[in-house]
Amino acid sequence: MQVILPAVFSVLENFEYHRHFGSETGYVLEFSAAIGDDRVTGADLIEFNDEGKITDFMVMMRPAGVVLALSAEVGKRIAAIPVAVE
Repeated sequence: MQVILPAVFSVLENFEYHRHFGSETGYVLEFSAAIGDDRVTGADLIEFNDEGKITDFMVMMRPAGVVLALSAEVGKRIAAIPVAVE
C-alpha cells in the first residue's frame, strides 16, 4: 500500500470524494478523478472489525478502458522505483 497508493495518486488528477454511506461495520466512499482527458468514477468499500481496524478494502472503478490506462501508468511508475537490497 505504501508503494501503490502514492503511485496511483501521482497519476490521478482532480481526485474528489462526492458521497459516503456508512454503517457500524464500514463505509462506501464515492469518488471521481481524471487521467489526462479521461474521467474515472469509483467507490472505496471499507469494512472494519470491532476494534476499528480495516478488515477489507476494495476499490471499484469504471470505465474499464480508463482503469487499464491507470493500471499501465502505475505499473511503469512502480517499476521505476529502486529496490533496496539488504
